[in-house]
This record gives sequence, structure tokens and C-alpha cells, in this order.
Amino acid sequence: MVVVLFLGIQYTASIAPQRSTEMPMRAGIPDAPAYTPPGGDLLPPETTATLYGKAGLGGWDLTAVSVSLSATDNGSGVSETLYSFSQYTWIPYSGPLNISSEGSTILYYYSTDVDGNREQMKNATIRIDTIAPATTVSWAGGRGLEGWYVSDVTVSLFATDGTSGLAYTEYSFNGIDWIRYSEPLVVSEEGLHLLTFRSADIAGNIESIQSATIAIDRNAPTTVAELDGKAGLLGWYLSGVTLTLVPSDSASVVADTEYRIDQSSWSSYSGPIVFYGDGVYTVYFWSVDYAGNTEGIRYVTISIDTTAPDTTMELAGTAGLLNWYVSDVAVTLMPSDGGSGIASVWYSFDGSTWNPYTTMFMLTSEGSTRLYYFSVDMAGNAEQALMAEISIDITPPTTDLDTESYYSTGMIVLTASDAISGVAHTYYRIDGVNWVEYSAPFQFGAAGGRNAIEYYSVDNAGNKEQPRSTMLVVTEVEVRSYVSYYPYPSCRYAPMTSFDVYFIRHGHGSYVLMTDSWLLWYNIEVKNILAEAIPTLSITPRLPSDFAMRAFTVWLVLPSGEHVFMYAYLNRTCHRAEALCPGRFTGVTVSFDGHAIAVTNLPANAKVFVSLAMEYKLRGSVFKSPDDFQIDNYTFSTVVQASRVYDSSYRLPVVSHVVKHYPRCHDWNERWILQSWGEFGEHDDHRH
Repeated sequence: MVVVLFLGIQYTASIAPQRSTEMPMRAGIPDAPAYTPPGGDLLPPETTATLYGKAGLGGWDLTAVSVSLSATDNGSGVSETLYSFSQYTWIPYSGPLNISSEGSTILYYYSTDVDGNREQMKNATIRIDTIAPATTVSWAGGRGLEGWYVSDVTVSLFATDGTSGLAYTEYSFNGIDWIRYSEPLVVSEEGLHLLTFRSADIAGNIESIQSATIAIDRNAPTTVAELDGKAGLLGWYLSGVTLTLVPSDSASVVADTEYRIDQSSWSSYSGPIVFYGDGVYTVYFWSVDYAGNTEGIRYVTISIDTTAPDTTMELAGTAGLLNWYVSDVAVTLMPSDGGSGIASVWYSFDGSTWNPYTTMFMLTSEGSTRLYYFSVDMAGNAEQALMAEISIDITPPTTDLDTESYYSTGMIVLTASDAISGVAHTYYRIDGVNWVEYSAPFQFGAAGGRNAIEYYSVDNAGNKEQPRSTMLVVTEVEVRSYVSYYPYPSCRYAPMTSFDVYFIRHGHGSYVLMTDSWLLWYNIEVKNILAEAIPTLSITPRLPSDFAMRAFTVWLVLPSGEHVFMYAYLNRTCHRAEALCPGRFTGVTVSFDGHAIAVTNLPANAKVFVSLAMEYKLRGSVFKSPDDFQIDNYTFSTVVQASRVYDSSYRLPVVSHVVKHYPRCHDWNERWILQSWGEFGEHDDHRH
């Protein structure tokens, strides 16, 4: 038994002939040696056939076979060896026989010895198969173009062998693994497939590897549109767009790509297509592969908008002069876009903080407002921000007459102000006669003591101020004030020329400040110098901080010389807080609000006297040394308000004297005065 491993396949065959040591051989099995009895040769010779050739399988040789016949005889010796291929014609053997015929050949042979013994005829079967099988392939499927199939392909292999017969057929796809063929194959995978195949016969001849290419492409190509440009929003482009069609086919490769723009004719695609103009383009396209598969029509929309929107502004309000508005202004922003359409509108008052515009809005702030605005379209194009200056001035100007300047210099000075658009013109008239444009201060002398001046201004926006009026008068009152030791109307109320202080030793190392009087009097005289009564005036005394008002009295001196006690105010000096003497026979009233003394209806050429009793708060204060007292004067002042303001002041020097042993005191006089004031408050008639 011989086992052969051939191309990965194990074969088993029985081999009868013997082989030479030089080449494979097949031979008959010789008979056992003959017995030769003494005295004679009774046994025939023994012939052995030795085959030389390339052994195949199943007793087949794969090449021509050389047959050598070798005879032996142990007796008389071999006479001759004969062979025949038909048993009819015998040929003496003279040397090796070369057998090359395909198929099975039977060699008959025998030998005879010298004594005439003839060997029983033998035979050897020589089977030669030098030709490998032949395999053909056929396939069935839906045919496309250029040898491609557009469906699954059924592959059938047909093998033939004319000698030993077919053993098997095997195949491989793309060089991977040999597989025994048993039935038709179905190939469904797309692409190019290299089918290799071969067959082997029973003798072991293996066919040379055959090959065939199976091309399957069941699917149409796929074409992708690639767009290159500056991308905006919502699929829009903000620049020109380059369209590149990229077809792909997994099998037979793309043969052609066709396209058309909108409703134009179909064209074969050869390279990128550039779109420049604003608009919306629809590009249709499809591809076909070499197998003939045609892609369905596809399309891509190219939307180009390179132009920003345009926004206009509409203002609604009351127009003034020089582009000013004299009312609130309604602002309406109106965008337009001829491409992708408006997405949003924005506005700002500072150019950095932006607000979305949705509807009309009002501007109410006076002054010049800078309004920035722009629009953005759906593609993302942003308009360059626009700026408009909207000027609103609703408030008319204000004009003031400088009465202080008039009363000090006699000049009429009108000052107009307008914080928004500015003053354009100022007009005035005196006593209702003719309006005149004011250009500069001018001198004016009041006639008859009073003159009414009216004035107004107009601003640059056209706002007109309501005319204002001021009564100009000459000096109304004369004001005089001073400090004395006695109040009005004492005959000894002459002004003090100095305020004397001195010190008294107090214990060890300290001194007490003293004055000659417990109270001082600040006297104020106000005279109406007009030829008519003054409706209202106020008198406001202003004392140094070291003095405290204890009480005051108000006297009225009529033009006839009559003195009328009008008012008394007592501050912590007796059991009643104040005593009021209304002067009921004069028509003049006096009141006090804790700060100013108000006098009404002061007659022409009449006088008002106010005497304030003042306590010196430092009196009785202790000092370590007289040198610690450093005050050298006190200033007392009065402000009188009528149509204008008048003031008076009195400066009182302070004189510090040496240390004294005993104080001087005017307390008896001060007590008499306060008692006298208290008695006035208990009588009905206050005239003296």
C-alpha cells in the first residue's frame, strides 16, 4: 500500500509491479524457483519485467514507460525471451521496450531455456496518462456593458479527461484557499473577482491553473456635490461658490457624469463649476458606471447672497428749526433685502450695546441722540452700521435778569440759557412798549421809581420761552446796624467803639473772663426811602457764635415822627415766651419765624428799629491764663430782603484788660429794661 500526498489531497493505491532501484517500475511477481532433478533440466526459465517511468496514482504512469525483460534459468540456461502486445505476433526481446501510448497497454512475455522448457506466458499492464484534464468555465447572469454583470453570476466548471478519467476539480477566488468543485457557484459580491481553477485526473495529472475574471456591479454610482465658498447661515453662501461633483463607484468605475443648471440642457461634467452671481441655483446631476448602472437624478441647491441688506429710517415728530424736533420722535426702521431676506434689525445708542428692533419706538430724551442701526439678512450678511443724529429740544430757554448788576451799576444784563439746542435770540420790552432784540447789556435809568421789564428767549430749535417780567426799582431801603450797651429808643444807644473784657483770678492758676455788662444790644435801622409802601420785607440778623439772642423788640417810626412799639420777643427771660404788639392803628404787621423778622406794608419814609438783646456766652468762662483769650473782634451783620437784597455789618473790636479784683456790673439797668418789656406786654395801647 502506497500513500501519496498530492496538492494537499491524500491518495491511496495498490502497486503490483516491482520497481528498479534506478527508476520506478511495475513488474509481475516471479514464480518460485523450479526444482531440477539430477540428470536433467525439467523447469522453464523465470522472466521478470521491470518498468521504468514516472509513477502516478492508481497504477498509472505519467510519462512513457521503459520496460526491461530479464529471464533467469537455473538449468540449461535461457534460450530466448519473447514478447507480444496482442498474443498473436511474438517478438524476440532484444532490449528495453519504450511504451508511450496513452491508455492501458498489455505486454505479454515468456522465455524458453536451452532444453526447450517454455515458461508459462506472463503479462504486465502498462497504464500511461501524460495529459492533464481540461477544464472550461461558463457563467450566467444579467449582462451589463464592457463585460460587467449587473446581477449575481452563476459559475459552472466543466472538466474532461480522455485517459485515466477525472478525479476532481477545484477552484479559488482571488488566490485564497482551494475549494473542491461540486456544483455551480453563485457569486454575489460586487467587484472584480479572479477565479482560478484546475482539475486532476485519476492518474494524478494536474491541470495548469486556469483563470477567469468575473466582474459584478449591481449598484449605480453615487455622486456627491461638494460646495466651496464662504458659508453663511441657513445654507446660504456669502461669496461665489465652486461646485465639484465627486462620483464614486465601488465596482466598475464611473464612466460619465452629467449635470444641468436649472432648466438648461444636460452637459457632461469635466471639472469644477463656479457660480458668482447672487441668487438660488438648482443643479441636477447623475452618473453612469462602465457596467451601465445609471444613478438616479440628484440635485443640490446653491443659494448665494453676497449683498448686505439696506435699512432706511423714518422719523415722526414735530419739526422745529435747524433739523431739531420740538417733540418726542417716533423712530421706524425699514430694512430691505433682495436676496435671502431680512433676519433681524438692530439698533444702539452707543455703538456697542445693541438692541433687537421689533417695532417703532419713541425717543423722548432731549439733546442730540446718536442712533446706530443695521440689518442682518438670513444668509448672515450684516449691513455696515449706519448712524443718524436725532436732535430733540422740547424745553424752551430760560432768561434771567441780573438785578444785582442793575442795582449796583444801572446796567440791564439779560442772561439766556438753553442746555439743549442753545439760545438763538433774546427779546425785551419796558413797560409794555415794543419788543426789541437784546444784543448786549445797556444802561437804564428807572423812571418814577419802578419800571416793568419783560423778556423772553427763543432757542435754535424754535422753542419760545413764555415772557417773564421783573419790576425794576431804585434803592428801596437804607440799612444801618451797630452794637451798643442800651437798646432803642433809649437816648444812650450810641454805638460801641470797643468791647472790653477783663479777668478775675479764680483759685490757683485760673482766671474767669468778665465784661462790664451782662447784655449787649445789636440795633438795626431800616428806612423805606421810596415814595410808596413796601409790601413785604424781611430782616435777618446774623450774630457771632459767641453771642446768644435773649430777646428783641421792633419799633415803627412813622413819617410824622410817632414811635409805635410793634413787637417783642423774649427768650428765657421771664414767665412768658413773647409779647406781641400788632400795631393795629398802622396797618403794619410784624412776625417772627425763629429765623427772620417779617414786616408788611412798611409806609413810605417810615423806619423800622430792631433791638436784639445778646448774652455773651464766654462771660464767666475759666481760662488758665488771660493770654489764652485770642479774639480781637466780632462782626455782626444783617440781611434785608425787599425787591432786592440789602445788607449791613458792624465790626466790634475786642479789648482785653488786665486782671481786676472785683467785677463791675450793669445788672440793675438790664433788669430794669427787661421788667419794662414785661410791662409792655400787659397793656393794650403800645404807643408812646
